[in-house]
Amino acid sequence: MALQHHALELPEIITRIGQFLPLWTGHGLSREFNPTPLLSCALVSKLFRSQLLPTLWYIYDGFRMRSIPAHILAKYSPYFRIITSTGPFKGPFHCRNLIELWTVYGQEWSRDLLVSNPGLKRLVWGGPFHRRIETLEQQQEWELELKALMGLARLDEFRTSGFSLGEGIFVKVLRNNASQLMNLQMMSRVAGVTSIEGLELPFLTELQVAFGEEESPAMVDLVRCCPRLQRLSLTGSKTRRANSTATVSAMMNLLENANNWDNNNLNNDQALAAAAAAASTTSSHGHGYEDVDPEIIRLSKNLKECCPELSSIKITSNLSNMLKSDCFLNGSECAALIQSCGRLESFSADMVSLVHYQSPMDHHAPGDHTPQETELYNLHFQQSSSRMESPLTEALIRHGEVSLKTLSLSFHETEAESHVNRIQEMRSIQRLKGALRGLKELQLSWDATLAVRVNNNESTATAAAPDSAPLVNVDPRVAAVDEFSKQSWGSTEMESLAIHGLYMCDTSSPALSTLSSAPANASIEPPATTTAQEVELSKLGWRPVKTTRTEARDLHWRDQIERRQQALYQQRTSGLETQTRELLVSLGPLRQLKHVCLNHTSYERAAP
Repeated sequence: MALQHHALELPEIITRIGQFLPLWTGHGLSREFNPTPLLSCALVSKLFRSQLLPTLWYIYDGFRMRSIPAHILAKYSPYFRIITSTGPFKGPFHCRNLIELWTVYGQEWSRDLLVSNPGLKRLVWGGPFHRRIETLEQQQEWELELKALMGLARLDEFRTSGFSLGEGIFVKVLRNNASQLMNLQMMSRVAGVTSIEGLELPFLTELQVAFGEEESPAMVDLVRCCPRLQRLSLTGSKTRRANSTATVSAMMNLLENANNWDNNNLNNDQALAAAAAAASTTSSHGHGYEDVDPEIIRLSKNLKECCPELSSIKITSNLSNMLKSDCFLNGSECAALIQSCGRLESFSADMVSLVHYQSPMDHHAPGDHTPQETELYNLHFQQSSSRMESPLTEALIRHGEVSLKTLSLSFHETEAESHVNRIQEMRSIQRLKGALRGLKELQLSWDATLAVRVNNNESTATAAAPDSAPLVNVDPRVAAVDEFSKQSWGSTEMESLAIHGLYMCDTSSPALSTLSSAPANASIEPPATTTAQEVELSKLGWRPVKTTRTEARDLHWRDQIERRQQALYQQRTSGLETQTRELLVSLGPLRQLKHVCLNHTSYERAAP
């Protein structure tokens, strides 16, 4: 008769238990290694210990595990399956079953790991941004690194930055892993891609590419090798040309006649053909339309012809160029990419504006006109741009009627802010709010410098006046924001909503300026709400909740709004509360929406 084992004597059960025991505390930058619960469980028996050791050492993070003695790390390194950093410990490593490795060029320990782990599945590799071979030692190092990389043939995810190992090397690495590669992310400069002839990536579904690589002119054609591409992410990596050679006037004419198009045919050949034709013209005629980079036209054509499954587009900008606003795609370029997508389900973009049109004065030298002529030109530009429809808005609405589920737009300040019609931008956002009927997730974010100001400088009421005090001397966009708030939602299926920087208290007010010296690391959480505020919010069907701020992605926005938000929470204005109230009231019919975040203050549905 077979012996019956207790469930806790089965190795599979013990391993499963270990997977549910926490090894880490905190989140994001505050994450720390804390294996106490698992170590306590390992003391139960020898069987428990032997089965839990692989779980304990599955991930090695040298930075967060830096306090562990080197001899302990070396002893248990055969259990490592993922290495994200080495910290002070540089080996020896005895692992032969790694599935994921994070490393950089020129590390002897990592080259050994690449050679001893040919079954590696995921590689994050930082290369030399500028390859320099001036000595025999540098030549030998390059040859060893190249040999280690070329020995990999089973990668399904490859993330790299600064790849500069020579002409054609990057394509060779891709070709070696083409049979399994599903995720390729180039987070910054990749050099030496001048031809992709013969390259096929039949299983690649996710691609992130740095836009505008002058040293890799064939990079924009990489999508032609990816017939199953579903998610595309573009990262700005260059200073945009001040005078690009393409305009979108022909595409604009088509968009203005969008009602004549077949709504089911989102792959519109005419739009791409017109935009491609416009690429050969100059914008010297000064119609006030945005320029479209020829590379974007080329990329759009490639996507339409070769990527029928594309459903997600994300456009981001690296921080250094973002601060100069010189690497954003404009609305017309985004629209061209969207038109190449047959069924867009998700779109995310960092941009200057939905309606950023170039002034005719942009195409003339500064000394060609008198200040009076320049002022007249700019006035004419502002008046004409207010009557223009945004091609990006039209493209999003067209997809919103069929497939668009997720939309995220982040607006950033530009040095040519006078050429951006922010009021018209808000009207376009209002149109999107009412027209996107199938939307489930929406995030809108404005730089703190772009937020609508509630300014009481010239008001007879002080900052401490009651909320019923009349609001005077406000930003002209407040009216546009009011209209946006009152616009009914087109989608009743909304599940997630976040709006940051739409409006903000003006800290230039004397009553608030005393707070400008607040410490940079001070908490910006709102104070505990009063009973009256809770009652008012409850009547609207919402209640405020405290949010944590540990995610790295929040840091940039936090730095921008910190001081202003301190003033916002300590000195509320009637205008600000009115805007929040209008938005919360408009969310009443969205019964599937349980949580909403406004200016990084979270609200959830109040119990009935």
